Amino acid sequence: MEIPSKLIKKWEVLRSPEDAAIVAVLAGCTPQSVRDAFKKKKCSDELFKALAERYEKKAETIKKYI
Repeated sequence: MEIPSKLIKKWEVLRSPEDAAIVAVLAGCTPQSVRDAFKKKKCSDELFKALAERYEKKAETIKKYI
């Protein structure tokens, strides 16, 4: 699946070093697969769903404190 550039930019603002390991567990893949998704702007549907869930939760948490 292609990841739209707009989403990649949004996620990169929210991205933290530990995210690759957390998303990898959610998606059942390796942390390197998560990092590759950002570089290549492509990933499996399952990984895309895990990334979307992770960054949606982070965005909601940040909104609570702003």
